[in-house]
Amino acid sequence: MGTNPALFYPDSEYAIDHSEKLPGSWKADGPTDAVLVVCMGETTFGSPVETCSYYQSGSSGAVSNVSFYKIAIPVKVYELRTGKIVVNRTIRINGTSCPETIYTSKDSTSEYVVETTSDVKAAFRPLVVR
Repeated sequence: MGTNPALFYPDSEYAIDHSEKLPGSWKADGPTDAVLVVCMGETTFGSPVETCSYYQSGSSGAVSNVSFYKIAIPVKVYELRTGKIVVNRTIRINGTSCPETIYTSKDSTSEYVVETTSDVKAAFRPLVVR
């Protein structure tokens, strides 16, 4: 089993944050040393993890229920040499939910889990380590 250096192409600032958490050994310097191209789609809410109650900021005791969701990113992975799609699926990034405090309003009902670098690596590992 080995690492296939890849070029990562995120489509949003949020996805860029995730690609920056990947090990340098997974990232190709350019097309001459890349084996794979990983195209990342728009980040969306994945499956729900947990719902917690929080006091609304600036209110007199009003409570909001906030659901925390895994981070879902559709990815297409192409083999650079052939141009063939080798992976076409949505990865889901785990993380922690229900921090002690968050800023909420009556409209704050959905949040992403808080991911660590190891959570991001675990989600992307099957794409580049084979």
